Amino acid sequence: MLAMEELLTPEDVARILRMTEASVRETLKSGEIRGFKLGGRTGRWKIKPEELRRYIEERESQDGN
Repeated sequence: MLAMEELLTPEDVARILRMTEASVRETLKSGEIRGFKLGGRTGRWKIKPEELRRYIEERESQDGN
């Protein structure tokens, strides 16, 4: 089972990717980065570390084409 402290917030992802939090939230809403909300529709976004790795690898492979 995934421990809560292993989940990333949009703030964490923004810092890692050097993006604004608003940009991270847009990528979450569009589905580019897959995340989920804890607490329903008005809850806070959470992202699994492996999902962030997938997103980074996908972006790197696109940049290489």
